[in-house]
Amino acid sequence: MYYHPNEEEGVLPFLKQMKWISALSALFAVLLLIDFFLPANCSSELVLGKEFRKESTRFGSTSYDLKIHTSNFKFKVNPDLFVAIIVDSNVEVCHTPIMKRVKLVSGRNIKNNLPYSYESVMPIYRGFASFPIALLIASMLSLFFKQDDTVAYSFGIMTLILLISMFTIM
Repeated sequence: MYYHPNEEEGVLPFLKQMKWISALSALFAVLLLIDFFLPANCSSELVLGKEFRKESTRFGSTSYDLKIHTSNFKFKVNPDLFVAIIVDSNVEVCHTPIMKRVKLVSGRNIKNNLPYSYESVMPIYRGFASFPIALLIASMLSLFFKQDDTVAYSFGIMTLILLISMFTIM
């Protein structure tokens, strides 16, 4: 039995595009999950510079943007690591193999020869890969509900919102 919608029911705009977006989002989420769970690649990097940016908001608060530039990477750090790392010193950077996101930075402080280690927060993964898992679930649900277009369309919109939010915080 085949369902024929009548003229009184609305037509969902961009339904076919939503299904394509869901399929591509599922592949992207699988790629991110594989990247997150693969073992990290570590390499010794030379610190080329530090970037300190202080920004004031409209309501009087200040935010600090601390970044370290190495020969291959540029990543945000916390204030303790920003003080510990010295320009023209070597640090060991462990990163994901596919997306090249920094997972761990370690080295020795030149002044007092104490070791330091810093696990970075990777915004695309948000903790333990919760964003890619949510993206994969929403996109797969959108693809599984092929018969009911409204459910597939709503999960497609959720997929699109998750995808846009992931790319804005990247």
